[in-house]
Amino acid sequence: MKKYPEETQKVSAKLTCAIVSSAILPFLGVLTETMLNVIFPDLMREFEIDAASVQWVTSVCLLAMSVVVPVSAFMKKRFTFATVFLISTFSAIIGGFIAMWSPNFAVLLFARALQGISTGIGIPLMYNIILQYSPRSRIGFLSGLGSLVIGMAPAFGPAFGGFIVSIMPWRMSFAVIVAMFAVNCIVGKLSIENRPADKNARISFVQFSLVALGLVSFTQGVQFAGKAVERAFLNDVSARDILLAVACPCAGIAFFALFWFFASRSSNAMINVKVFKFRSVIFASASCIFLQIVELGLSFTVPYLSQQGYGFSSFKAGLIMLPGALAGSAAALYAGRLLDRKGPLIPVSAGLALMFVSLFYQAISAFSLTFSFLIIAHIVVETGYCGTYTNVFTVGLWNLPEELKSDGNAALNTFQQLGCTLGTGILASVMSSCQICGMNSGMSASDSVKFGGRVGYSVMIFAVLLAAVFAAMLIFSDKKRHILSVKKIETA
Repeated sequence: MKKYPEETQKVSAKLTCAIVSSAILPFLGVLTETMLNVIFPDLMREFEIDAASVQWVTSVCLLAMSVVVPVSAFMKKRFTFATVFLISTFSAIIGGFIAMWSPNFAVLLFARALQGISTGIGIPLMYNIILQYSPRSRIGFLSGLGSLVIGMAPAFGPAFGGFIVSIMPWRMSFAVIVAMFAVNCIVGKLSIENRPADKNARISFVQFSLVALGLVSFTQGVQFAGKAVERAFLNDVSARDILLAVACPCAGIAFFALFWFFASRSSNAMINVKVFKFRSVIFASASCIFLQIVELGLSFTVPYLSQQGYGFSSFKAGLIMLPGALAGSAAALYAGRLLDRKGPLIPVSAGLALMFVSLFYQAISAFSLTFSFLIIAHIVVETGYCGTYTNVFTVGLWNLPEELKSDGNAALNTFQQLGCTLGTGILASVMSSCQICGMNSGMSASDSVKFGGRVGYSVMIFAVLLAAVFAAMLIFSDKKRHILSVKKIETA
């Protein structure tokens, strides 16, 4: 069996192609998701649905993705990387063909669920390839390379969707996506090396069901809690709203606790909970959750505030996000290289500082932000986020024993999905509730949205500070482990 050259510090072209082709799987998934945001009006007209219903095109994809991510540790054991790559690719291609044909909205949702499964498989696959085959001194750079590829999708998705709809029916946009997957399939099949697979590996249906039910319950609970808070400000909250807001998250936590109970006593755990004996995984998971709250909060707050608060068009709102996405992708690559050369302290500290400064200034200037400054501020915060998140993720995994890295990867990606759920739910609730308070106190509609933006940015600042606390713990634990390993080598 061939192996990528771990003993040297060079990275082969074949490994680079393998990482890029595996990164293109989630890239195309995110591209499709952001592309559909522009196509929503077309879907609403054709299927005769309202705005609340059409959002499920995105929600069902994210839900399928979050359910599949925890299975990545099992898939690494049971199948070769090439096989996992093909499963992800064909799931997306089949979903694309079904979406092109979809005679009704329910069939389109099924197609989007298949595409969500593809993305949920693709993200952990990329990190598993990096962790399995990359030289230790190049892990940061290669993780940044993968993040660069994925990070380009939100930048081009809206523009791509708008261009496709302007020249052809919306269904043909899925044909273009399918063609991209087909080309990438050829590149990936030629570059991704096979590795021994454990044909005896099995997945526990009970454990999978508990994780899936936990994620679904928690996700729905966040949405119910947000609605309950909004109705409370309108003095229209019912006992049913409160019950759902409390019961669903509690049920989600109970399902996760049951999963932990069974997994810790099983020789066939879907995710080996022993990874949480490593403090680096705990600290990285906590930091990633709060970083994702900020990132998903921004993806909701910036377009909403731009259009409803400052009166910008949807095109201008998308334009505000574009330079930040591009700058963040480039920052991930540079920060990864810096991680390899200097360690995590400099890139993580600098990234968190950039996020704090940008969010703080936007919070205090929420009533007077201009179009140009919003672009600059978003560039700064995205540069900080991308320079921080990838490195925190990488440092959380790189000291794990080889046999636990896939479990750690699955665990971190699962917590990432929880952060995404919390980010959107919390910021949507904050913005809506503050807007109601502002209107009730005599503010104009636009000023009440700006007030909501100020409070939303303040919530994100608090999340950055919490992320910084856990990132500091992570860096300290990593440094301590490194010192101990050096002493052990010197003693030997």
